[in-house]
Formats: sequence, C-alpha cells, structure tokens
Amino acid sequence: MFSPDFEITTWLELGFVVALYAVGILHVIHALMHVRTSQGTIAWVVSLLALPFIALPLYWL
Repeated sequence: MFSPDFEITTWLELGFVVALYAVGILHVIHALMHVRTSQGTIAWVVSLLALPFIALPLYWL
C-alpha cells in the first residue's frame, strides 16, 4: 500500500513542523519579555504563533 519511505518522510516533516512551532512558542516568551512597545509585542506574538516559518528568521534580524 504505502512504501516505508513515505511514512518516515511524513513523520519527519510532521516532527519538523511541531519543532518549529515549539521554537516559535519559546520566542513568544522572549518577545513578551524584551520587545519595547505593546504594539510590537502583540505583532510579534501573533506572527510567531501564526507563521513561525517566516517570523522566526525575521525576529532575529
């Protein structure tokens, strides 16, 4: 039915996505503690939770 490579690849991709969201949540905590304005904090929290793929690299620029 499915080849073993398909299952391993799917689990690796899922693990990568879960890990990226976990790192995003850790960065939310960092943003809550260190961003200067309330508007900036809200913007970073929303972006890190919604789109960690894009927001994580931009957060450290």
